[in-house]
Amino acid sequence: MCTGEGEQAERASITAHTARVTALILPPSPLPQADDRFSLSAAELRAAVLDGELVALGDGYLSIDSVALPSDRAASLADLRADQRLFAERLTAAWIHGWCPEPRTHTAAASIAARVPSGVRRRVGARELIITDIELVTVGGVRVTSPVRTLVDLAREDDATLPRDELTRIVAESGIPVAEIRRSLASARKAPHAARARLRLSAVADAVHVVDRVNASDRVQHAVEVRDIAHLEHELRDRQAVA
Repeated sequence: MCTGEGEQAERASITAHTARVTALILPPSPLPQADDRFSLSAAELRAAVLDGELVALGDGYLSIDSVALPSDRAASLADLRADQRLFAERLTAAWIHGWCPEPRTHTAAASIAARVPSGVRRRVGARELIITDIELVTVGGVRVTSPVRTLVDLAREDDATLPRDELTRIVAESGIPVAEIRRSLASARKAPHAARARLRLSAVADAVHVVDRVNASDRVQHAVEVRDIAHLEHELRDRQAVA
């Protein structure tokens, strides 16, 4: 077979494979697989990305015509999938929940109670946190901080790490009222950077958030949160008209 025919056959194989796949594609494992007839090598996967047949997602890939689900985003993180003592947090958790683009560097953590060896934590860049089981959820077989705990952690970040306007966008995208985030923050004993988080959440609360993100063309009233109080858009317009 000539080189041109060989390239065409390889491209056809990749195209046929991606046509069969509607969800996450993970790079081949270094361990022997029971059935690897349909697996693609790492080089083939990268080539498929260059050809526009796949898009990178975490440590994996997604067919170009598929929509990434939270379970896909979570399962794409190989280190967290392999070690259930670790969990996604901060911007990585927000990305999994669907509130922001994929961060350049993923963030993971481990509970202090889990006693994960420091060597394991250093390898994946995970920090230790005081966290309860009810503050964790499982998505795509991977543990992730719950929506409210994720927002509390992001509120505690400094402005250089996560600017306030970005925090505002993430909170708005989540649809979770600022009052609920504040209650969770207040209930955490000795939470680090709590004062900073309160100030940042006050700035978020001062902005107007569209919580119900249904398209206005559907003639559905949007719920708007102003200073932690939910209103319908027409109520706000009526009040402004009276004023």
